[in-house]
Amino acid sequence: MFLKLNLPHPSPELIAANLSVAADAPFDYELKRQIENIQGKNFNCMSHTFVVDDKITRPTIEQYQKFFPDEVILPSVGVLRNGTPAGPPACFPPHADRTRIFALNYYIRCGGKNVTTVFYDKYHDFKAGPGTGKMFKYDGLKIDATYHAKPNVWYALNVRQVHSVEDIEDTRVIFTISFHDITMVEFVKKYASYIQVVPATQE
Repeated sequence: MFLKLNLPHPSPELIAANLSVAADAPFDYELKRQIENIQGKNFNCMSHTFVVDDKITRPTIEQYQKFFPDEVILPSVGVLRNGTPAGPPACFPPHADRTRIFALNYYIRCGGKNVTTVFYDKYHDFKAGPGTGKMFKYDGLKIDATYHAKPNVWYALNVRQVHSVEDIEDTRVIFTISFHDITMVEFVKKYASYIQVVPATQE
């Protein structure tokens, strides 16, 4: 599930820091190989990394901690890259996120003209910590909803609902704030004033 938020935009300096860190993030060919081994030869899977860097952490806490005074917020920049940008679009196959159980995403670069996030009718558990996520095959999953996230908008999303990212043409850059101790249901109840009345765009 995606929900739009009415949080303020990151400062220009914070956006620049995200882009700087993203530009230095390496392409993980081994991760791409592992993901494609799970899905099969017919899938062009991206490589991804979520980078924690003090250039992002410090200004994020300065700008956003006041909105979540009771929570530990963990900022990072997510970088999803298509290893063959001149070829077919890449996918981030169905998965429940590793480590975190809930997240806020601000899309700095969408990674293509028609990139979508697809949520499926399956949920993983809400145990936080390294290695607690899971990869899934497309087979056997039923689509619950498909969203087209717009750039420069804050979204809340349940990252333990199995989801995939489709049609990545080049590089998708996400400024993300992770939470390990609050679920999306708890967040929506506690921080209802931050939720926009208009829902996220659903395809």
